[in-house]
Amino acid sequence: MFVLGRWERSSTMLAIPLKLSPETDFAVLEKYLENHFLDASSGIDSATITDAVASLVAARNRALQYAKTPSNLKEARQATLDYATQIKHMQTKFPFGESKNVVQMTFLWADAFMPKKEVGQYSLNYELAGTLYNWAALHSVTGLQVDRNAPDYAPTSAKLFQQAAGIFNELKTKVCPVLKGAATSDLSLEGLQMIIDLMLAQAQALYYNKCLGTPAAKLTKGNEKMKCALCAKLAAHTKDLYAKALKVGTNSSLATVLSQVWINHMQFQQSVYASAAAYKQSEVVHANALATGTGFGMEIAYLIKAEEECKAAVEATKTKGSKLSAVDKSSVESLLLKIQAKRKEAEADNETVYCESIPAQDDLPAVVGKAMAKLIVPPECPTVAASGHGQDIFRKMVPKVVRQAGK
Repeated sequence: MFVLGRWERSSTMLAIPLKLSPETDFAVLEKYLENHFLDASSGIDSATITDAVASLVAARNRALQYAKTPSNLKEARQATLDYATQIKHMQTKFPFGESKNVVQMTFLWADAFMPKKEVGQYSLNYELAGTLYNWAALHSVTGLQVDRNAPDYAPTSAKLFQQAAGIFNELKTKVCPVLKGAATSDLSLEGLQMIIDLMLAQAQALYYNKCLGTPAAKLTKGNEKMKCALCAKLAAHTKDLYAKALKVGTNSSLATVLSQVWINHMQFQQSVYASAAAYKQSEVVHANALATGTGFGMEIAYLIKAEEECKAAVEATKTKGSKLSAVDKSSVESLLLKIQAKRKEAEADNETVYCESIPAQDDLPAVVGKAMAKLIVPPECPTVAASGHGQDIFRKMVPKVVRQAGK
């Protein structure tokens, strides 16, 4: 049987770039704490407050240090999570805002897609958004770094991409909608949706690749047609996810900040998986045609579709500025030759034996996708974790009015 090569195993995937933030002066917070929490009789003196603020600054610096150079990814994720959790604790205790009777300090964050652009807000929620964004992005970086030769590469990497998507979705649905004022494009609803779809697409592609490389004997009890049908459905949904990400990236405010490299990448992947879905569906139709004696014309129609999409993928590799890998380029070119050879063989058989008409592309039934990739929110995510998760640097501090009321 003519088999689609496992070229996706070396296919380029993307990690989400991390956001940067300049150092922030927490002197305003320290002054606020002295005004509202200082109480030597309760063990809260100036030194205690100074030490607590210093611990907060250190936690923020650790998280941002890894954003610049995420050398140890496990430590980077933990440091970023620790700081995000601390922000959640602070939200329940200290009021941040623009008025003078609250903690009035600005948090500046750069746009991950345009690092020279910084936007600031007097909002602890904005600080949480930037930090959670980096935590999610680090999951995508980790997913990209999984050893591709490891036996559990696909499920491990796919889980990390799905966790990244889950965290980004928490940002999109719970954190960013309550932000007030201007924000960076990566925190816009459009920007987050594009990233979510991209992360799910990469996870879905890994499920497709795993299905493609698993023998039918293990996957579908030896049923090759059933395996081909499953591969076609997985590829079709992968194509749909890349298409959604591409649409948002090119038809929204993101179009002015998103690198053309990203656009080319999503166009390439959309075409590749559209081609894969059509090719694998042609195998399903061929198997049915052998069993029933009819359907060889439709098989050719799917091969024509596969060839057209594969040609589009080849053209994407030639786009100026494209940074697709040499492996991607050679693999998709090889794939095109295989599809063309199969089409030539099928057309020759149809002309001499079956003599069936070939359906028009508009009449070709679409391959209905099957979704395997899903949003996974890590249980330790500060937006869903219990309020007691993680140690609160300011846990001993109780406002004066509360202490006085208790006396």
